[in-house]
Amino acid sequence: MSGEKKTPKTTSNIATGIAMAASIVPLVKPAIDAVRDYADKTIEERKKLVVVPKLYSSEYRTTSEQAVEILTSLGLKAVLSPTLIDDADGKYRNCINNQVIKSEPKARQKVEPGTTVRVLYITQEVIDESQRLFNESEKRKAELLLEKSIRRSERKEKTKRVVSDVADTVKRGVGKIPSVLYKKNNDKEEHNE
Repeated sequence: MSGEKKTPKTTSNIATGIAMAASIVPLVKPAIDAVRDYADKTIEERKKLVVVPKLYSSEYRTTSEQAVEILTSLGLKAVLSPTLIDDADGKYRNCINNQVIKSEPKARQKVEPGTTVRVLYITQEVIDESQRLFNESEKRKAELLLEKSIRRSERKEKTKRVVSDVADTVKRGVGKIPSVLYKKNNDKEEHNE
């Protein structure tokens, strides 16, 4: 302390503050205990939760049978759902028959033991349709590239013909200047005036 003397008024204020705090503690303690109990209960409940494993990945292929074994070993229930032909997509063309492609709840979610996990797996029929769709898509892309290339070549040829015609006209010194060039010259003259 700094050596200040406490006056009776200051001591009285401190005593009043301590008395007030002492009267609040019995009211606050049950609330603190309730929060502590809730936190302890929540922690215990979280310890009991099971994390849904990642059953699908581009790095490894899990079959529906393997998924059932994994989920059962964790205390979860598995319900298998095959994909429908409408689910076909080029991204599934490299899958294997019965490969897991999705789970609900999703991987890494915490669930209670005994929770049912829906396992969506791909069938050979969907894989075949996915390959067909992918092939059609690639064929269409190739056709579009070819069409674009042909149009570009046609434009180059047309440009070459126009340039050649102009060059022939200039060499002969006679004839009409192609209208495209004439129009540009007229535009330039108008700007110069």
